[in-house]
Amino acid sequence: MSDTATVLVALAAALGALVARPLPVLVAALVVAAALLWRWPLLLGVGVALAASGLAARSWAGLEPLAPHQVEQAVTLLGDPHDVAGALEVDVRVGRRHVEAWARGRAAARLRDRLAGERVWLAGHLEAVPETDRARAAPRHISARLTVDTVDRWAAGNFPTRLANGVRRTLLAGASSLPPDRRSLYAGFVLGDDRDQPPEVAYDFRASGLTHLLVVSGENVAFVLALASPLLRRLSLRGRLVAGLVLLFLFGTLTRWEPSVLRAVAMATISLLAATLGRPATTLRVLALAVLGLVLVDPMLVRSVGFQLSVGACVGIALLAAPLTRLLPVLVRWPRRWPSPWRPRPGWRPS
Repeated sequence: MSDTATVLVALAAALGALVARPLPVLVAALVVAAALLWRWPLLLGVGVALAASGLAARSWAGLEPLAPHQVEQAVTLLGDPHDVAGALEVDVRVGRRHVEAWARGRAAARLRDRLAGERVWLAGHLEAVPETDRARAAPRHISARLTVDTVDRWAAGNFPTRLANGVRRTLLAGASSLPPDRRSLYAGFVLGDDRDQPPEVAYDFRASGLTHLLVVSGENVAFVLALASPLLRRLSLRGRLVAGLVLLFLFGTLTRWEPSVLRAVAMATISLLAATLGRPATTLRVLALAVLGLVLVDPMLVRSVGFQLSVGACVGIALLAAPLTRLLPVLVRWPRRWPSPWRPRPGWRPS
């Protein structure tokens, strides 16, 4: 299948996820299988769009509001707690649902130092997300809001979580001697953690168009693989693939699987697989395959602004990097051919 056909199939998946109709996923899977068997890209696009639409409808069905009730149980933190408007907010998993938890006062103080993946015993009141906030919460699969009253004991999560949180705490402890503003920049550059960034620092980066430096994405994944390359080269081809995938998984866990991280890790995974199979692919093809896979796994990603911006930036790089590289030397040399009105002419003397 050509690069153009791959891009069109990825676009079909994104459009199907946006439409979100309760279509039978099994029928869509049969259409995809027939398209792959007969190698019909158009039919493949139709089947992928139907599958993404049906999966998106299932995701929306899982966000139906719950009846308000009291909760007193262990929950798993899905992110790191951060301060919002005088309260502490963190996404947690209650049973099989993702819930937006809010804590204040003593409960917030006990919850503040916890990290994603850890389990916390708490009590509070669970209610539906307000209708005005459903669209904002949907990309995070948030289906309810929890007002935390008390926080009890806590426990570390599974092994990858403990390892990632240990590395995270070690990195942040190593920067404890830095001033607060420099320490917040370090956390943003390395971990994509912008929780402690002063408003003036965030404003300066936004005004200068450098906000992307505070978000972990493709360049960070490239740096990690580059640092590990001396060790990866000593392994066999399959060993290199396995070690690279493990490294990417740990990196994603360390940086909390933000939408930009998901896109970057997916692209790096596809690139590793292509290199292992001896089938190099263009950047546009790798991006399209990454978007296709991510949208089928999580159709709600198409509604995430972070994911949209990350994919859009990669599309711009893939399409414009080569033309700009060829055009840049011409733009640099072109002004030299014309005399500048501010440049003194040969032989000119000040009066």
